[in-house]
Amino acid sequence: MIEAELKALVRRPGAVLRQLEGGYGPGRAEVYRDTYYDTPSGELLDGDRELRIREIEGADGSRRALLTYKGPRMDGPSGSKP
Repeated sequence: MIEAELKALVRRPGAVLRQLEGGYGPGRAEVYRDTYYDTPSGELLDGDRELRIREIEGADGSRRALLTYKGPRMDGPSGSKP
């Protein structure tokens, strides 16, 4: 699997939110807390890799956690990773 994540700077978030909600309905609020891990020598960061735990809290108070490993980028402009 390849992750492709493209990002854009949003200068008018209210207008973008209204447009998204008009096309897709109300969104859901979530709070992410990421904790990254590496070896003492920084081996993962030096190799453009990531190991993290992401804690996600929903607006209803529900919680879940995801363990994620990402290998080095395959495409510079998009930052796509396997």
